[in-house]
Amino acid sequence: MVGMAALQGRTVALPVPPEDAEPEEPASPWDAVRPVGGTARVLSTEPGESLPVHDEVFEVSEASADGLAAPVLPGGVAGPGVLRTDQWAEEFVRGFFGRAGSTGAASCPGLRPPVEADVVRDRALTSWPSPRTGLRTEQRNADAQRVDRAVQGSERGPNVLVAGREPDDLPLLDAALVGRFAEATVART
Repeated sequence: MVGMAALQGRTVALPVPPEDAEPEEPASPWDAVRPVGGTARVLSTEPGESLPVHDEVFEVSEASADGLAAPVLPGGVAGPGVLRTDQWAEEFVRGFFGRAGSTGAASCPGLRPPVEADVVRDRALTSWPSPRTGLRTEQRNADAQRVDRAVQGSERGPNVLVAGREPDDLPLLDAALVGRFAEATVART
């Protein structure tokens, strides 16, 4: 069980384009980190756009991987595709996952930006099981192995990437990412 102050002083970034029509994807990790002392920071790819999450929104171009505990890349139908084509978002993901000892998470198609940033190579990760989404092919082309589990963490590479399979698995992904973030916080103190 994670203590109430497990993420005290740690910030989790939620990059979300305004086009994403599935507010539960970023809202779920937002709601998971706050009760254990974490701060969730929504990052938008468009300046001044309102998002289907909470009030405090920053532009991705204003953010850097420094000072953040982790990115959580929400799933959804449109959002991950928009993020993977956004230069700032790609650089943000690559910068974060280039840091040794970091932890990040992606829900379902939220793996698209890490695939595009070339940070999934040699990792075993879960994703939406339908071949129609194309994500299985994208993982294979990026030299990542797809496993069919609700949540899969991979420690291959310089950091940890936790992936969730589908929206129904969000509570399990939230629990896994809060646990991993708390472990990383303890290891740094």
